[in-house]
Amino acid sequence: MLDAAAIPFELEHSLWQQRLETLDYGYQPIVSCRNGKVLGFEALMRGVERIGFQTPSAVFDAAFAEGVMVGVELGLRAKAIRKFALRRDLADASLLFLNVDVRMFSAPGYRSGFTVELLRDIGLSPAGICLELAERSEFNLHDSGNAIFEQYRSSGIAVAIDDFGVGYASLKMLYEAKPDYLKIDRFFISGIDQDARKRGLVEQVTNYAHIRGIQVIAEGIETDREFYVCRDIGCDFAQGYRIARPTTDLAALSLVYQTVLDLNQSERRRPTTTGVLVEDAIERIPAIGARSARADLLETFRQNETAEVVPVVDERRRPLGVVRERDIKRFAYSRFGSDLLRNRAIAEGIRDLIVTCPVCDVSTHIDRIVEAFSGDSAADGILVTEDGHYVGFLSPRALLKLVNDYNLAGVRDQNPLSRLPGNHRIQDWLERALDNPANSVSVAFIDFDFFKPFNDTYGFRQGDRVITMFADMMRLVQNTPGFFVGHIGGDDFVLGAQAVGEADVTEALTQLLSKFRTDVSSHYEAESRLRGYIVAKDRDGGERQFPLLRASAVLLHLPARTDGASTHAANTEEIAARFASRKSDAKGSPSGLVIERLS
Repeated sequence: MLDAAAIPFELEHSLWQQRLETLDYGYQPIVSCRNGKVLGFEALMRGVERIGFQTPSAVFDAAFAEGVMVGVELGLRAKAIRKFALRRDLADASLLFLNVDVRMFSAPGYRSGFTVELLRDIGLSPAGICLELAERSEFNLHDSGNAIFEQYRSSGIAVAIDDFGVGYASLKMLYEAKPDYLKIDRFFISGIDQDARKRGLVEQVTNYAHIRGIQVIAEGIETDREFYVCRDIGCDFAQGYRIARPTTDLAALSLVYQTVLDLNQSERRRPTTTGVLVEDAIERIPAIGARSARADLLETFRQNETAEVVPVVDERRRPLGVVRERDIKRFAYSRFGSDLLRNRAIAEGIRDLIVTCPVCDVSTHIDRIVEAFSGDSAADGILVTEDGHYVGFLSPRALLKLVNDYNLAGVRDQNPLSRLPGNHRIQDWLERALDNPANSVSVAFIDFDFFKPFNDTYGFRQGDRVITMFADMMRLVQNTPGFFVGHIGGDDFVLGAQAVGEADVTEALTQLLSKFRTDVSSHYEAESRLRGYIVAKDRDGGERQFPLLRASAVLLHLPARTDGASTHAANTEEIAARFASRKSDAKGSPSGLVIERLS
């Protein structure tokens, strides 16, 4: 607990002065979902019950009602900062997240600049502070809100929207306030692994935030599954009891939390990552500080003649946006414009030239990176971060190369004969499909009946022709939206579909089997076609009759789940076991098809 010296001014009410002296602060880490490195710590009020309140919100409600909102808010802010500054190693390397009640901005006695003055007195940089704006009452951005946010940004202080999704105007605030961070409320995180609607909402909000250049924090994570879901749908940072509980003991705080490393290491199914490809594709364009003069900006463009943008970062190398070369041409080509840009004595800074740019972590899957880029038709590229810090830029040209390299990597996981996706891509598709219970999933295992006698009679070259013919038929199915096809090896194939009706999948598979049965007869001699069989040796070496080739399949339907479950009813191992158990039934069926519905 800090003494009265931590409070830099006197309140009119001595009772409130005593209350502030009694209160303490705990700190909870906000960490990278990828490696547990700390982005910052949220300061959380402790000891409210000792001064007669049940929650921190009740403290601010009482202060607002009694007309001492500004004094209480700023006094507590000073207390949280001064205590955190006692761990200088943390204060210099991470952000301190401070909750702010937006009612303070319209309360009597409010003035801007207090936090910057306090930080200057302590010897800390404003770039080490992030103010969390919690909407406990509606805040009109058009009246004064945006001006306040811009004052914070111009001083180097970051802004976050707290409790997103449960405030009075969260979507409006997200659109107009242009925050640096978005904290998704605990309501949407709790049980997200068991609620497809929550998962869908959080995924859409996260994608939109990244398009707007905003990094996302999932707060209130309490279970392993909640962490995995938030990480996999693209949340950049995590906060909650599963990572670490708040503590008033500064010595217990760390810059890296092993919990996240352990979670990622122990997960049975590792998420698909394309991080190596992204790292190879990004352009290491040097960033420029937000406080730089326009003359420095011109020099940066001069040194990087091929660059069409220059990334802009704050003191902690957090991305703020980009400056586009075309936007400064109006200065350079106007009368005296070039001289004004180069004159350090009179030239303005570059802050008013910064434009929003989509942002993605280096570990983000290529599919999501492309989605973020295509979501903003005016985007000049993607700012790439690592643990929240700028590391490079993906221009449209680099994105094309990235997608091409990704596709080439996919080609390497193709069956060399059929050129269909191989085992790794089949496994990846199936795991992704099963992890999205909001959509139905259909999976069929297909193989040929009597293929060995055909190979023995006509040779492996003719057998390969049959395999490639069937692969071509499957490609036609794959052209239908929602379908996926793959080649396990030999005469074993997989057909999958996601969010496609059961009747449509069954019809497509039935037509595929029927067409193969008809067309494959052209690979037999006329005599064998007429009699409908060939004579070949069986596995024991004896000769017997074998029917002409056909394909048989076991088709499993998994309907979309409406019970809030986080995954489908079956996993990959259970599906493989079901295929194995019904394979003989399919081969013995007149149609060659066995269908099951798993619920």
